[in-house]
Amino acid sequence: MTPKHINQKQTERYERVKHVINELLDCKTIEDLNDFSQLFYREMKWPEVSKQFAAAAKRITAVEAVKNLHNSN
Repeated sequence: MTPKHINQKQTERYERVKHVINELLDCKTIEDLNDFSQLFYREMKWPEVSKQFAAAAKRITAVEAVKNLHNSN
């Protein structure tokens, strides 16, 4: 593989990761996350995406916990 081809592949993967993470940021509920993981099952194996998925799951869980806390008071 030539260096130009390697750089093109890296650029394509970077753009794909960026697109997938932007889609992940639009998830607002756990159901959205489940749909996301089914839609992008191949990309979920990539470390960059799996880390962002875990962070999004924690964020959504925390937001729902705060909502439940406020609703119980």
